[in-house]
Amino acid sequence: MCKLDVLYDNLISFLENMLQDTIVESYLANMGNETAKTQFESLISRINDMLEENRVLKTQQDKPRIANEFIGKIDNFASQFSDYPVLPIKQLKSIAVVVNQILDLTGIGNDVEGDIEPDDFELVFNDKEIPHTPFF
Repeated sequence: MCKLDVLYDNLISFLENMLQDTIVESYLANMGNETAKTQFESLISRINDMLEENRVLKTQQDKPRIANEFIGKIDNFASQFSDYPVLPIKQLKSIAVVVNQILDLTGIGNDVEGDIEPDDFELVFNDKEIPHTPFF
């Protein structure tokens, strides 16, 4: 498995599922309030921008970007449109935390190309290092 896949695949997959054209169009068609429609379209557009930005970054083999304000947008979306049929809020927040933690721990200059190697990780539990060779 490639490092880029670990950083991107779940994020992109959840966002793609959330933004399926048929789901977005159906939900929008059933909205009566024009103000709510405008807010919905604006939030969907921002979420789509995040998806497209990370698709490009993955293609360029660059690090993902999940800004803290993105989580705020997802929370805002969930609170305003709680009946939206595909709302993977917990999953997206978890992915954001994991990806940002990986990037914080590995540093900005860390290479994200190539396969995951055993030496890429140090597994520690209760201050004891866990041998990780059985996992690879």
